Amino acid sequence: LVRIKNLMIRDFRYSKSSLYWEAYGSLRERVALFEHEYEIDIPDEEWKKTYKEIKECIKNFYKSSILEKIIHLDKESILSIDSITPTQFCFNREKIYINLDLAYKIEDGIEIVDWKTGIGESDQRQFLLYTLYAREVLGIPLNKISIVEFNLLNQHQKIHKFGLEDIKIAKRNINNSISSMKDQLRDSVENVAVITDFPRTDDITKCISCNFRKICFDLP
Repeated sequence: LVRIKNLMIRDFRYSKSSLYWEAYGSLRERVALFEHEYEIDIPDEEWKKTYKEIKECIKNFYKSSILEKIIHLDKESILSIDSITPTQFCFNREKIYINLDLAYKIEDGIEIVDWKTGIGESDQRQFLLYTLYAREVLGIPLNKISIVEFNLLNQHQKIHKFGLEDIKIAKRNINNSISSMKDQLRDSVENVAVITDFPRTDDITKCISCNFRKICFDLP
């Protein structure tokens, strides 16, 4: 935990000083906090609260039944560990990207672990995508796929399993989402969008937490 604290202090200072703009190459591997980039005033107590929650999550990770389980598995049983580069698979000739926190074989099935660190509601669409990937790409039967939602903050664990009807609904939703996005393009075949087709919102409150706020307001 001392090492984690030192890393957090170092990264916090790096971000606050905007040193990421001086770095060579992609910003993906740099620490650049949204609050620092947009100079959002966050009370010190809020930062301290975040640090305490991170400490609690780390402690609970090392105490978790998941960790106890995987340290006894063969290396070949580990299918995926969280990576910056997402996993991709094809669905109706379109690329779908997912990022599995952890996936491993167990007996004749698979368990996909999704670590949570907050108290918000989980997204069933995310878990259905994981299930779809395990079934259609890895070839695992539906009844052998388990999504383990593990909240590191409160140590709450919930198992999600889905049936054929759930998968049908998920596929329909994916197709509808793809169609909706393509409808916004000027040329869907060449994947061409024209910025004037997307006027800025008049509701400025939507901009407060938008990751694209800066580039949006830099545009004409």
